[in-house]
Amino acid sequence: MIFEAFAKAQLGNPSGGPKNEAMLFSLEEIKSEFAELEFKLLKEETIELAEGRGHSGPAEVLQFLAQKNN
Repeated sequence: MIFEAFAKAQLGNPSGGPKNEAMLFSLEEIKSEFAELEFKLLKEETIELAEGRGHSGPAEVLQFLAQKNN
């Protein structure tokens, strides 16, 4: 599974994403919700968005790459 979503730290940034904290993610929530997966990569980082008006500038995201456990 490949996943990227806005992190809770995105709240207040003008670069886009939900303005409702319940629609944003934390590393703890990801680990809990996808506990059946084996994470190959799991990180929170700042990226630079350049996707047009309303979606440009620094953004806080969570990314993961995972697969099913055997």
